[in-house]
Amino acid sequence: MNKIKKYTIDYFKAVGHSLFFDNAYFGIALLFLFAYFDHKLFLFAFATSIIGYGYSIFNSTPKILKDCGLITINCFFFGIAMASMFQITPSFFLFLILGTLGIPLLTKAVFEVLQHWKLSPNFIPYIFMTWIFYLAARGGAFGLQTEVLSESAVVIPDFFAKFFPLQVIWISFEGVSRIFFSSHAFLGLALIILVTLFSPRRGFFFFMGTILATAISFFLSAGGTSWEHGMFSYCAGLVGLGLASFPEKIRWSSIFFFCIISSLLTMAIEQLLKVQALPILSLPYVLTYWIALLSRVPRINVSWAPGSKPKVSTFVRKTEQVFYDPR
Repeated sequence: MNKIKKYTIDYFKAVGHSLFFDNAYFGIALLFLFAYFDHKLFLFAFATSIIGYGYSIFNSTPKILKDCGLITINCFFFGIAMASMFQITPSFFLFLILGTLGIPLLTKAVFEVLQHWKLSPNFIPYIFMTWIFYLAARGGAFGLQTEVLSESAVVIPDFFAKFFPLQVIWISFEGVSRIFFSSHAFLGLALIILVTLFSPRRGFFFFMGTILATAISFFLSAGGTSWEHGMFSYCAGLVGLGLASFPEKIRWSSIFFFCIISSLLTMAIEQLLKVQALPILSLPYVLTYWIALLSRVPRINVSWAPGSKPKVSTFVRKTEQVFYDPR
């Protein structure tokens, strides 16, 4: 029973890491919100994340990947992406299982490469795996959703539509929900409230980073329609939340600067991948996060491992132990 309890707690902690919280209660609340707003996506995400967690526990996995739950959350997002982008057919389940079993291997492979730069694999494994199946689907392996890359109609309540600042806030809520492949503004609002309850500081940067990116996308699009879908702002919210989760306190100006960079990267990558009609997913967030790490923000400690201490004297020893531990 003790082992079952430990595994359960560790699983919910791993899910919590999808929004940078090493907290089982946060993971439970996150899954509850997701199930409430979209039970279909929740079922697929839950099933694939369980498979990923089981692999990380019962197979040889670097300790840091277990501590950060990276295999679990990459499988979690892979399940969401597959259920959102592909038609549910018998062949779909075969490819879903194959992809889910491949995520742990790809995560460890990416980790082996990036550890030399002390960078986190982040969401790169699920992005690569989703692209593989997306390109395979275009070749006829199985069907894509008809509206996978199309922009659905934006419905903004009259009260919010009358005032531009309120309109930006509403679209920011929708942008936050895009993290989990949803377009429910109330899900975005619920996620912001949940993060704020567990950490007011992180919730502030999560929300304000999204608002800032939404406003930037409006002015750069010259009032066009693309900004109204929150597609250019959801990665900025992750950047604000991620940088606010560092062990050291990063200056607010630095966090907001990288949120703006994320918004610009999102627009640039969207144009680049449009040629292949590939979804950008969370790639702008990952690239912005890497830029922040490599630029030494904060300068004292660039380790992405949870619980890292900011003392300069112990940094080298701890990072060597974490990144080169053969377990």
